[in-house]
Amino acid sequence: MDQVIHDVALPNLPVVLAIDRSGAVGEDGETHQGFFDIPLLKALPNMTILAPSSAREMESCLRLALGRSGPTAIRYPKARIPCEEEFDAAPFEWGRGVYARRRSLAKVLVCALGPLSHGATKVSDELAEKGILVDVYSLRFANSLDEEYLRDLCSKYTEIVVIEDGAISGGVGESISAVLQRHAVEVRTRLIGFDSMPAPQASREELLKEAGLGEAELMKVLVKIAAPAGGTSVYDKAPLAARW
Repeated sequence: MDQVIHDVALPNLPVVLAIDRSGAVGEDGETHQGFFDIPLLKALPNMTILAPSSAREMESCLRLALGRSGPTAIRYPKARIPCEEEFDAAPFEWGRGVYARRRSLAKVLVCALGPLSHGATKVSDELAEKGILVDVYSLRFANSLDEEYLRDLCSKYTEIVVIEDGAISGGVGESISAVLQRHAVEVRTRLIGFDSMPAPQASREELLKEAGLGEAELMKVLVKIAAPAGGTSVYDKAPLAARW
């Protein structure tokens, strides 16, 4: 960390840190988990942390980082990532993410970091079939957030769920919560991620499941907070023109 702070961040040098094995690392044990890069790096001067959700976004992140005059960290997991979707091709805008799923009348937003966006979109699609509407926003940035844009985006919802494959303490979820508090946005915020103590030996899938980041676990959370009382879906209540 001394080298990163003294030799890269403080002099604001155009250095790209490629952080392999970020987030949950399967089969390598608790000594090799990548939970702590965001808390360690996000407060450093001039440092920006990017979290691509796919190979296509990885290329975009690298091009963005190489074009900067300051330091950039790109975090990506030791894992196979699903094939690209349309949202991956959207141009990068500084400090902003991109909607992966956006549905009329949705009042719950999932802010997903990196490849977790793909699992969240699957859950959103399955819930939509049941008339439960949940939007998904792929963050792309783990810090250097466009606060005004984030304020306006989140103010449209009643509940924000932030999922990140990193430590909750000091993570991007806490940054988003702080932004919403500073701008007096009245919205409930739920953070899902890892505790500071790494889990023992396990596969990546098992680690994500234990932290509540698996698709089935996220589904349970979203059903609980997004499903309407009485069992009548938003789909059933919506005007015919608003259905799909």
